Amino acid sequence: MKFCPECGSDVEGVKFCNNCGTKIPQSNSQTSGSTANNQNQGFSEKVLWEGKQSILFGLNDKLRFKATDSIEFKMKEDRYEITNYIIRIIHESTTKNSEELINFEDVKDVKTEQSLKDKIQGIGNLAIYLLDGTKFLMKGIKNPEEPRKIIMAQALEYQRSRNIMYKKEL
Repeated sequence: MKFCPECGSDVEGVKFCNNCGTKIPQSNSQTSGSTANNQNQGFSEKVLWEGKQSILFGLNDKLRFKATDSIEFKMKEDRYEITNYIIRIIHESTTKNSEELINFEDVKDVKTEQSLKDKIQGIGNLAIYLLDGTKFLMKGIKNPEEPRKIIMAQALEYQRSRNIMYKKEL
């Protein structure tokens, strides 16, 4: 069975994907082993950007301390990861870990927020607005303009590949 390298739809016996319109490479001498390798290559997740919350002038690592050899206390720390498929916001602390996932199909807009103090430190917040009206904040990241451009490029790529246009409200 063959799958589309872009969207993963079944494309057995067709030249173009019925779902997204991607041209399907035709090869008569493919074995089932090489088909599985092509599927894995088409769906490999690549990290485009990663960072973490920088607060207190970068003293996060210095505020950790070991209570015993097996227990390490630390402040709440947020890590961020942008891949070619999803945005991950990972919240870690001594007692609790959680993860929030944002699909590029849900992204409506992305804005940077920087105060004068943040600009001097080279950090800022990145606000991600979703179609349903929710807002996610990536707080205290270095050079917030770089991940903003990556997120917008990935969201626009997704929308173009699916022929989706969102109307921005003024």
